Amino acid sequence: MRRKNNSLFSLLLLLCLLLLLLLIVRYRFSGETSPVPLTELLTEILPEKTTALFSEEESSPVQEVLSDIQGNTPVSSAVLPHEVDDCYTYYYQQLTKEEQELYIQLYTCAAARDESVTLHTTDSDMVHRLYYFVLYDHPELFWCVGSSQSNIYTNKIKFMPDYSLSEEEIAKRRTEIDAQAVSCLSGISSDAGDYEKVRYVYTWLINTVDYDENASDNQNIYSALAGHASVCAGYAKAMQYLLNRLSVPCIYLTGTLKDGGSHAWNIVFCNGSWYQTDVTFGDPVFTDSTDLPEDNLSYAYLCCTDAQIRGSHIPDNEVSYPACNSMDLNYYVQNGWFVWSCDETALTDLVASAVMDGKNGFTLQCANSDTYRQVCDMLLDSVVPAVSQTYMEMHNLKQVNYKYSKDADMLIFSLYWTSE
Repeated sequence: MRRKNNSLFSLLLLLCLLLLLLLIVRYRFSGETSPVPLTELLTEILPEKTTALFSEEESSPVQEVLSDIQGNTPVSSAVLPHEVDDCYTYYYQQLTKEEQELYIQLYTCAAARDESVTLHTTDSDMVHRLYYFVLYDHPELFWCVGSSQSNIYTNKIKFMPDYSLSEEEIAKRRTEIDAQAVSCLSGISSDAGDYEKVRYVYTWLINTVDYDENASDNQNIYSALAGHASVCAGYAKAMQYLLNRLSVPCIYLTGTLKDGGSHAWNIVFCNGSWYQTDVTFGDPVFTDSTDLPEDNLSYAYLCCTDAQIRGSHIPDNEVSYPACNSMDLNYYVQNGWFVWSCDETALTDLVASAVMDGKNGFTLQCANSDTYRQVCDMLLDSVVPAVSQTYMEMHNLKQVNYKYSKDADMLIFSLYWTSE
């Protein structure tokens, strides 16, 4: 038996060498601009049953040998090199096999900071779209500014990305970013679930990063993690980068706000479902009132649904995104502050519970716009004035005032009592 196996292996090895020789001869004298796939040669010279051994559906030692000789790995089993463990490449997964091959070439070029890469296509629009997908999937490529140049030839494109930093500066900033990431993630329990991880990173970024349109490098993670000042792109990419390190799938997406401004946010995967999440809009700077406490971060944009966020966020239609329709991880549902219908007694009891618990205010969310309008009116007309009397008695005050804010897009009402 051993002699038979050795003979079979020798025969297969000889076959591979002969195929390699045929490939070299054909490529050299045919005048073609790219190598002929080995599987194509096999189809031409071997019977159908024999070539079935080399199909992509089932890997075999022979296929692995052929892949090594041909100089690449089948896209179906390709592993993208990256610096972040378990990097989630959503856009890569939406591409065709041919587009994935180009994507990998673009990624490899950008990751190595190569001056250019030659792509065997003449579709310039597709190449630039794929390059943006590379940057959307890989927040760790913080030296790529997004712009590029390209030369189009008869059957290929020479693509030249623009970089903002030297290799020395990249190494320096990478060290700073990693130090901040380690500092952030050290606060997460080792047994934390996906939702706890997402909520922790969401809160950490809001409390650590200031929204600043004039912040330098505000389109990449360096601004948020090292500079602690950024805009939506920096917030969203930092969220994606940190969750990558925690092995939580996170998508970076762009779109427009209802006022027409461009915006970026995330979609995250928690406990078996997808959820919309916008760290930027969780920052208190985006509340309607400047009178509220500075630490009044909003959880309305943490793990919300498509229906909730689409009132203000319109995603670009470059690809289709996973549906986000679960309410299971809604912050207000989990904490008992989600109002499904307007009932004065239930609403009074809910607000009074905040006072009895020693809180100086509350935030609630409503199920729909009709309920929201009714609840806001009832709170301001009767519930809050009545509960305020209890608040005064508990805090031994002769007078109490309150300040509130409303987010009609997310159906959020927040109120805080003050003795001023």
